[in-house]
Amino acid sequence: MLVFVDFCKAFDSINHATMFEILRAYGIPPNMLDAIKLTYNNLRARIKTTEGNTDYFRMFAGVMQGDTLAPYLFVIVLDYAMRKAITGREKEFGLTLQHRQSSRHPEQSICDLDFADDIVLLSNDIEQARKLLQSVQRECRGVGLELNAKKTEAMYLNTDVVLIDTIDGFRIKQAKTESGDQDFVYLGCYCSQNRDIATRKALAWQSLNKMSNVWKSDLSNKRKINLFRATTETILLYGSQTWTLTKRDEARLDGCYTRMLRTVKNIHWKAKLPNKQLYGSLHRISDIIRSRRLKLAGHCFRDKSSPTHKLVTWIPRHGTTKPGRPLLNYVDTLMRDTGTETTAELESLMSDRDQWRLRNRLAFRNGVDIK
Repeated sequence: MLVFVDFCKAFDSINHATMFEILRAYGIPPNMLDAIKLTYNNLRARIKTTEGNTDYFRMFAGVMQGDTLAPYLFVIVLDYAMRKAITGREKEFGLTLQHRQSSRHPEQSICDLDFADDIVLLSNDIEQARKLLQSVQRECRGVGLELNAKKTEAMYLNTDVVLIDTIDGFRIKQAKTESGDQDFVYLGCYCSQNRDIATRKALAWQSLNKMSNVWKSDLSNKRKINLFRATTETILLYGSQTWTLTKRDEARLDGCYTRMLRTVKNIHWKAKLPNKQLYGSLHRISDIIRSRRLKLAGHCFRDKSSPTHKLVTWIPRHGTTKPGRPLLNYVDTLMRDTGTETTAELESLMSDRDQWRLRNRLAFRNGVDIK
């Protein structure tokens, strides 16, 4: 059960007295805290006009729009509210990653994944999700933050009914796309990998076609390639570190990238040009994705303070599996990329940064030869 939460970004609604207490509890130095208080308590402004400037007047609405300090204060206050709502209640609210095996291996659960104010709440079932959402809403309301219920959506697995209400009785809607499929755009990526890949390719082609005059110009191929990689390629690769690609997916992406290169170099599709000559010093896009995936996995696994440390080698075992060949998961993809045979071997390899970097370079080199 996933609940994508959105908060009203009305930073002015945060209780300032409560915010200062939170900053003090987070260990903000007293002199810095006093400077922030002066900004909030004695903030004055005046309006410049063609006829002169007005007198200074007091501002009671908080910091000015675009202030660089406001996002940091907002995140600190939000982090405090999330800790109050969840800490110590992970087993009650969260998604079970691993059941209790012994006293040395207790149950592992995860409740939330946060990136600034883009928050995902995770639970085992609908009732847990409702309690978790209301707990978060209650604590956030206590510091002056309000849940934007209209923009909050829920996704579910292995159930057909979603009945999640806020404290005020507002029914959270189900996350669906225009086609009616259950999906959600989180941090710029669709949760469904197939849809995300198709969207990335469509956006990349849109970017490429907008610069058709550049590709047909007399610029050198080197400049065209640099421009292509800085614009279109970055769009295509956004979020690709999390993709679990089959051989068929890799072949399709490589074919798409090849067609893009022919467009960039203004080579007609009927012209017979070997890929080795077309690519030059460039690598296949599947090799680049593989390298980026290994870098992300190693970085996340070695960061023991991050919840992603638990998720890199986690294999979902919730619900019943469909008949047929099982879907390729992230662990299987990493093992295929590195040539490891067991999860334990994979974790041991990722723990050693130097060995992991060496394995990444070897995996990248194995795909360099383009024919």
